[in-house]
Amino acid sequence: MATVAPSSPENGDLALEKVRLRRRAKLQRAQMTPEERAIATQRLRSALLAFIGRRRGVAVAGFWPLGGEVNIVPLLRSWHDLGGVILLPRVEAADRPLRFLHWTPSTVLQTGGFGVDEPPADAPEHVPDIVLVPLLAVDREGFRVGYGGGYYDRTLAAHPAAVAIGVAFDMQRVERCPHAEHDIPLTHLATESGVMTFQRGRAS
Repeated sequence: MATVAPSSPENGDLALEKVRLRRRAKLQRAQMTPEERAIATQRLRSALLAFIGRRRGVAVAGFWPLGGEVNIVPLLRSWHDLGGVILLPRVEAADRPLRFLHWTPSTVLQTGGFGVDEPPADAPEHVPDIVLVPLLAVDREGFRVGYGGGYYDRTLAAHPAAVAIGVAFDMQRVERCPHAEHDIPLTHLATESGVMTFQRGRAS
């Protein structure tokens, strides 16, 4: 378990707690060596592909890595090669859920307003069965802290039937993430240790 820990509630409001946790989580993730990152990433991708592979025919919504996020692009390519449907998110508006658009390795991506590569707006839209969720920190109950835009909380609320799998390194796991009523917990977490399911308040 990582040593990153959020501030206690009495030390400030929820927004400040999240800001402090984001800052510490980013710094800790950046301390991984290239060798540590490469080994952990390969193990994570293998475990996640094995988990997804048991669900033939599902549409998987991935993400294009930004900054220090786990690079799952090789996994997306592998799922495509196996005949699976791959989707990538596109930001339509600051207060709206993400749209998930069809992606193949030949799709020409466009740089969105937040510097994230996205499929073109006219790519076919699809409802995801599995949503792979980037994050900065995640706790024992499946609550996560992301980058603060609230996009994935709105998106998961709009797709309640989807399996929501957080994608992170083991060192991004914390005891507690500050969360509000609108924050949507993950159903699973994929790390280099494997894919865990959140049940009765903790990962198993």
